[in-house]
Amino acid sequence: MDVEKSKIQELEAKARVLILEELASSNINYDFLGIKVYPFCSVGVQGDNRTYKHPVELEIRKEGKIFWDADFLARLSSKIPNNISEINRVVYVI
Repeated sequence: MDVEKSKIQELEAKARVLILEELASSNINYDFLGIKVYPFCSVGVQGDNRTYKHPVELEIRKEGKIFWDADFLARLSSKIPNNISEINRVVYVI
């Protein structure tokens, strides 16, 4: 396994822990959780600085349908980049 692939898997595992914590604390049951950290980097802004880091894509399904809760997603889109320095953008499958 090359270094990039193992790094991506490590980032996905870190993101999964944060997402599962947030799902549990919000008492949200789900059928499917998809997490994909892209191997390319995107430009983002954190504080007053531009960053060049990986985006992460999330997909959460509940009862077979896309789970959509704006407050929950807002918390995740802040929590993940704040806790995983290699990620600067969270995108959600709708």
